[in-house]
Amino acid sequence: MDDCEELASPEGKRCDFLLFVASESHKGHWVVPVELKSGTVKVDDLDGIRDQLQTGSDVAHDVLSQDAGDARPVRLRPILGHGHRLHAKVRRTLTKPDYKQGVV
Repeated sequence: MDDCEELASPEGKRCDFLLFVASESHKGHWVVPVELKSGTVKVDDLDGIRDQLQTGSDVAHDVLSQDAGDARPVRLRPILGHGHRLHAKVRRTLTKPDYKQGVV
């Protein structure tokens, strides 16, 4: 999203990529906010990462709301890509139901 300054949140947090996928077989759309991290991801980093993915989700909602004539369902799949193995504590945090519900 580097070339889309107007899509950034007022705080300037945004995800690295935002993919829109139309699926004819599932009769809907997929929105995929992607955040890429190099190095080690720590538990302390997760709130910032969630904020970046949430901004991507918000931007996608705004873009798709402009096409009010398309009533197909939209599914969200946020992705955190990283270059190293995630520590067990980070994996546990990411799989908690209250954390996964943070990005809508």
